[in-house]
Amino acid sequence: MAHALASAADPAAVLLKARGVLKMHTALADDMRQIELFRRLDSDVHRELFAADAMRRRLSGSVERLPEIIAQHRDYFGPV
Repeated sequence: MAHALASAADPAAVLLKARGVLKMHTALADDMRQIELFRRLDSDVHRELFAADAMRRRLSGSVERLPEIIAQHRDYFGPV
């Protein structure tokens, strides 16, 4: 979570989402009948955070390569 906050373009949005998930976890924590929903929710949150981090790394590499990408695919771009 700390890494997601540190690298997020909008840390406030990450905190808002985390607070919402924490509320849902808290509501489900005392009800053992809801353990499967708790686990799915937890898994979804972690997957989303890691996916966002992977996407950020992927896009940062693309931005750095933008001049090369434009040169290779000149027909996709207007006059530069």
